Amino acid sequence: MDKKLVLLIEDDLNQLAIAKKVFSEDFKIIAATNLSDAEKLLNTFAKKIIGIVTDLHFPNGDWNKDKIPSAPLGLAIVAEAVNNNIPVVVCSDIDHHHSGYVKIIIKVLKQCPGYKYLDVPVIEDNKNWERAENYLIELINNERTEE
Repeated sequence: MDKKLVLLIEDDLNQLAIAKKVFSEDFKIIAATNLSDAEKLLNTFAKKIIGIVTDLHFPNGDWNKDKIPSAPLGLAIVAEAVNNNIPVVVCSDIDHHHSGYVKIIIKVLKQCPGYKYLDVPVIEDNKNWERAENYLIELINNERTEE
């Protein structure tokens, strides 16, 4: 049986290696470390990708000299996932005390007409790739039914 394709977006190469190890048991993985590469992969494989797991903060393209991402670009990935009707999970080490804005934006995005998945889970405080995989599998297996 062919493994289904999942897109991982994570700029920390150590974390990306951990995520790949977790997800590769159940899925075929393509990965990006920045928004530019993630968008290219989404454009190329959108019809084949069955799920996305994204970090929240990562660079737009190659690292700038200070290595500081300028914005929570993972929200752009969530928006693309919703737009393409692909289940998505955010796996970040954002401090849960400062993540309210993320949850508000994601709440709005996931309610866009036509998005067929019940939720966009957000993992906060640490990167728990096993939990992210479990959330993704749950989303894939439990699409929203038309009412």
